[in-house]
Amino acid sequence: MSTNNKIKELRAETSLTQEKFSQYYGVPKRTLENWETGRREPPSYIVRWLERLIDIDFKQ
Repeated sequence: MSTNNKIKELRAETSLTQEKFSQYYGVPKRTLENWETGRREPPSYIVRWLERLIDIDFKQ
């Protein structure tokens, strides 16, 4: 799975819109859009960071 798809999958797990997700995690909405559409590749450390935060915030 590409990191772009992983970002989209992580956001889906939260049930947040792109706008709400960007506000909640402090990621600019345009950046999130670029990651999800494949225009830009998110750094792997960001993907791991979001995975950890989502585990804490949404899976407990």
